[in-house]
Amino acid sequence: MGIVLGMVIALLGGFIIFMNIPYSPVVSEFRELQKEINLGSTNFESKVFTMKDIAYLPKPVQNYFIQCGFIGKRKMKIMNAKFYDADFILNKGSKPIKINYFQSNVANAPIRLALIDTSIYGLPFQGIDKYIDGAGSMKGVLGKVFTLFDEGGTEFEKASLATYLAECFLVPSAILENDIAWEEIDEYTVKAIIHYKDVSVSGIFTFNKDGEVISFFTKDRMAISTDGTKENAPWSATFKNYISKNGVKNPSRLQGIWHYSEGDSIYFDGKLSEIKYE
Repeated sequence: MGIVLGMVIALLGGFIIFMNIPYSPVVSEFRELQKEINLGSTNFESKVFTMKDIAYLPKPVQNYFIQCGFIGKRKMKIMNAKFYDADFILNKGSKPIKINYFQSNVANAPIRLALIDTSIYGLPFQGIDKYIDGAGSMKGVLGKVFTLFDEGGTEFEKASLATYLAECFLVPSAILENDIAWEEIDEYTVKAIIHYKDVSVSGIFTFNKDGEVISFFTKDRMAISTDGTKENAPWSATFKNYISKNGVKNPSRLQGIWHYSEGDSIYFDGKLSEIKYE
């Protein structure tokens, strides 16, 4: 009996230690993927954004480049962003939790990585979203070893492409490098359609008088719960409180919103703690 109890205590102690060490398989996977996309992405060297680059774009998009300070600035190949203590709703109807959120978007192709780092039931939880070479998936791991969900498929690939399109103004090189068709609706609104790997999605961008993009709206992004439940619902992203740093303006607060038939759900609400370009 004493031997069994000792083994149980030892195992429990080892589990507690494992839960508290910094190592996480999901975080390690995220960092390895970051290295891979960095090696595989286009290096623009010393090239800068010019008025000639944006001449074919609708006026509101041109104004974004001009008024947000990107003309004359070096083109980026990757954007890395960090959000700390963002409010996040994992599934429809759930209560929001606090998360740290890290993402990387590639400019020359629709490639996007995102990592959620938080705790659930007192245990560490990490989730990873990835969209690479046209394949999209999301995986969540509790306690570093227990996979709670691992979803993918056609709907998620389409949703991932829509998300990439929504965020293209955060990495402006992506606007020039991808197969995006633009249609000017009025002086503050444009429609964008992105094509990639036989998949197309579209959405509406809205701008303000200062040239800042303030929202994106689409019906091409399906709500997918961690249990695989799928629901068609309009989706939008908002970009608020622009801040100028190093001569360019970026939003400091981002929200993701599902427009369900029974009401809107702001499932992501985060302050942009850091944005870096490579």
